[in-house]
Amino acid sequence: MAGRSEIIDGSDAAIYRNGLVYSEVLGWIDLGHARGDDIQFLLELLWR
Repeated sequence: MAGRSEIIDGSDAAIYRNGLVYSEVLGWIDLGHARGDDIQFLLELLWR
């Protein structure tokens, strides 16, 4: 479970790979899951 130390400002979200950002529309967003790096990596492996 995430703690307060992992909360970052939304304007810094592009800099960090992990952390939590709060959005009034979506609520809490875990950047580790929201970035999509994992699916990009998987697609690269599949298309080789």
